[in-house]
Amino acid sequence: MFKSIVFVLTTAFIGAVLAVLSVRLNIATGWVGALALIGWAILARRNWALVQMRTGLEPSGPERVLRLRTAGTALLLGHLIATLAHPELDIHVGQGNSLAIDSWTMLTALVVASFLFRQDATLRDERDNAITARGTKVGYISLISLLIILLTLLGFLPVYLLESLNYFTLANVLVAIILLSISCKYAVELIGYAKDTEAAHMMGLEND
Repeated sequence: MFKSIVFVLTTAFIGAVLAVLSVRLNIATGWVGALALIGWAILARRNWALVQMRTGLEPSGPERVLRLRTAGTALLLGHLIATLAHPELDIHVGQGNSLAIDSWTMLTALVVASFLFRQDATLRDERDNAITARGTKVGYISLISLLIILLTLLGFLPVYLLESLNYFTLANVLVAIILLSISCKYAVELIGYAKDTEAAHMMGLEND
């Protein structure tokens, strides 16, 4: 469980660092995140193949897809949060920074990497459906909760604090909320798979 949370937070932190470096150095860093995501996907598949040969406790197909989606979503979330921390910047494409292009570059990498896992998504059973259902419930609850918080702030904060909040910034805040709720969903699902793997490992030790 702890490893699943660390995985999400670490990936989000990497995305945030890439955004900060892009702002401070005025260079495009999206390609770094894109290559790292694709490279991780390739190395992960090789590592899982080794685990399969050694213990037979490699992640299932749906769990592999989940890990990729978690990495990509958290990477984009961290990048967007760090971007929103610089409200003085116009992050439209062509406005003197590469933040928007960086986001699209990493999103494209997530799509490309997903082709490595395209067959894994079809290998589902009742366990996968139960874990997904729990994650979806948490995702919806977190999404609704975050939207309520946002609406409350928009309704009750002093006007002078909202003067710098334009439609484009608000749209990006909404995207960040969606990404955060999806990350919560994925984190819960990863924890579910981790618990299931740990139970299977303990059962194997008992049988030995």
